[in-house]
Amino acid sequence: MQYFRLYLYSLLLFCPLLLHSAVYFVDNVYGKDSYSGLSPEKAWQSLEQVNAQIFVPGDLILFKSGGFWRGQLAPKGSGDAQKPIRISSYGDGLPPLIDGGGIEGTGVLRLYNQSYWEIEGLEITNFATAPGDRRGIEIKAANSGLIQHIHLKNLIIHDIKGIVGNSLTAKKTAGIYIAVTDDSEKSTRFHNILISNCEIYNIQNQGIVTNNEVTHADYPGTDAWHRRKFTGLIIRNNIVHHISKNAMIVRLAEGGLVEHNLCYETALGITGNTIFSRSSRNTVFQYNEGFSNRSIDYDGSLYDPDYSSPGTIWQYSYSHDNAHGLLWVCTTDTDRDIEVRYNLSVNDRGILFYLNYPVSGIRIHHNNIIIPSYLHPTLLKERTDYAHTYSFENNTIINTSQNTNVLLDISQQKQQSRQIGQNTLFGNLPNDPTGLLNDFSLVLPADIRTESSYASTYSFAEDTTETTTENTTILGTVNGIPIEKIELLEELKLQRATWFANTDGDYAKLEAIVLEQLIRKKLEEQDLIHQGIVPPRWIQSTQIEAEQSSNNQKRSALQETGGVVYGPTRFTRHQWAQYRHLNYMIKLKDKLAEKEFDLSAPLLSAYFEQNQHLFNSRKQFADYRGNEASVKLHYLEEQYEQRLNEKLAAAEINLNKATISQLIRQTKLINQE
Repeated sequence: MQYFRLYLYSLLLFCPLLLHSAVYFVDNVYGKDSYSGLSPEKAWQSLEQVNAQIFVPGDLILFKSGGFWRGQLAPKGSGDAQKPIRISSYGDGLPPLIDGGGIEGTGVLRLYNQSYWEIEGLEITNFATAPGDRRGIEIKAANSGLIQHIHLKNLIIHDIKGIVGNSLTAKKTAGIYIAVTDDSEKSTRFHNILISNCEIYNIQNQGIVTNNEVTHADYPGTDAWHRRKFTGLIIRNNIVHHISKNAMIVRLAEGGLVEHNLCYETALGITGNTIFSRSSRNTVFQYNEGFSNRSIDYDGSLYDPDYSSPGTIWQYSYSHDNAHGLLWVCTTDTDRDIEVRYNLSVNDRGILFYLNYPVSGIRIHHNNIIIPSYLHPTLLKERTDYAHTYSFENNTIINTSQNTNVLLDISQQKQQSRQIGQNTLFGNLPNDPTGLLNDFSLVLPADIRTESSYASTYSFAEDTTETTTENTTILGTVNGIPIEKIELLEELKLQRATWFANTDGDYAKLEAIVLEQLIRKKLEEQDLIHQGIVPPRWIQSTQIEAEQSSNNQKRSALQETGGVVYGPTRFTRHQWAQYRHLNYMIKLKDKLAEKEFDLSAPLLSAYFEQNQHLFNSRKQFADYRGNEASVKLHYLEEQYEQRLNEKLAAAEINLNKATISQLIRQTKLINQE
């Protein structure tokens, strides 16, 4: 019998004409592993049964919508160019949910030395109480030649408890991680990788990572780099948020596109720029939006052409409200032909353009920078102990701040080959002790234009569409602010994985979690209304839905006519609701910083001294002023949280608990029957 099995396995490997593709079904409730899996009525039940199969080109593996599985999904086999193997879902309901159950040293979904896979429509998580070596999706290869056509689409990946840190081990813990682990016997690399329309959030440590674990330090164009490079890489239309470090690390890319991604609430646990490249050449980063990078020390910008990034292009993107600014240059001294152009920076906080590590050629041109009166960032800075060859030309700066700085190097310690000119300034001249930036084309403050005058762009915008509250169900109020049924249902969807993984279905605990989140949100909305940030109707679900529809239509129309669209080409209702709420909250906190909170120099200085392990971990700053933007941002956040907790303790809460409990228990979150 053993020899027969070996003979049959050999036929499967070497006689593909004998293989026939099939559709397999997986149902966690009504399936049985003893079934054939070839119909919904004869579905398999477990991940183990799926993992035991060797799938062939054209196979389709469908998981039941609303189903829940705990463990690892690691199917075997490869498709081909005409017939990739696909994983998706069937039936109505929420996406199939796979919880790794805390597994370490791997991904919840794993492919190894496999090509031609398309995976879509799953929800993936890996809860744990302690940090560990964890990934949401792990695509790895070793000594296997060209691995190609891995398409990851419409996935929800969240709550991956990895390792917060700057070590290489920490940088391997991610939402999506694609890497070669060994190429000592055979050159191995990836081609045709697509990551699109995914939402990735609550991740330690990174969002999306490409890597070669042998080395990712080969310089682009060398023979070693060609043997390891990623080709045909596209990362598009993803929303990546609430990440402890970087949203994306793009290593070893030859060409490729990173576009229409939205990244926010990044560097929440340690330093990090939002998106950066490493050992990549001619890669284009465009139409991305990034805000609320909260880096506590260095870094903190939307973009970073990092070590060995020649010929990379960073264009048509929107950076706003970050701890630092649009660009943090961490290149190698031989890097040249880097373009940074046609970007928009609004309300960025620290260093907006930082020439950090050495570079042989970077052009920063035709960018629009808007600096409000209540901020005092550094517009342009050169690090004094490295040489830089660059140009800063044809940029437009709207500056209503009295305290914007320019810090150019006149020490002669290193060669600074700069070309600065033909920039247009609206408003106040930056403080420039060197006098090197005085060739601005100056426009008087009375002629300052607004952001909207730059036209043909679209990002977060306040919609004035009139709506009504008809056909809405109110479940209660918090200080008079209504909680609507649709908000409860959305929050249930968000919390279902956390709830089920941690309590195995205790509805009382789910109710407590959901109501706490909703009550806090209502208190924030009350603040937004009372501070005049939004009118009352803008918190209504009908208003949100009208804005979502209107925004999606505008984005579609702009794309068709060649206009610039920052971030995703469309939002779901929940994505738009969260996005607009967080943008309003930035405005609220900035307003409170001006009018209510004490952010005086003595307080900030003391806060910096107490938290030097965070704000000065690289020993770069003599006092808080060197990293004032990050210090102020985090102190303000602490002050606001304290204020919110006080409001929570005093809140007048009127809820229809019976109706809420009934709704929660009737909502089909997990197939358990």
